[in-house]
Amino acid sequence: PLTTPQLVQELSRDRAAGDAAAAPTVLVLHEEATASIKDVTFADDVVLLVGPEGGIGDAELDRLKEAGATPIKLGPEVLRTASAAMVALAAIGMRTQRW
Repeated sequence: PLTTPQLVQELSRDRAAGDAAAAPTVLVLHEEATASIKDVTFADDVVLLVGPEGGIGDAELDRLKEAGATPIKLGPEVLRTASAAMVALAAIGMRTQRW
């Protein structure tokens, strides 16, 4: 587990490395996202961020986006934290060569 500042630092370090092709796809599940997981082009590595119950705040989301994260939604319903990660990982598995 990382704090948001620690996570932003890690993500920023990955982007600063300069190899855009090697950079992971960083996705953050967010209830106000307009992009869908079905629209994502995945890199070889994927970082999936799932916030706490109550969601990720606007300032925190802005910091994550500045560090390269893309807010996405899984569908029209907002899932609880306990199930959102499992559903997102299943969707990623089906959309990639992981399964």
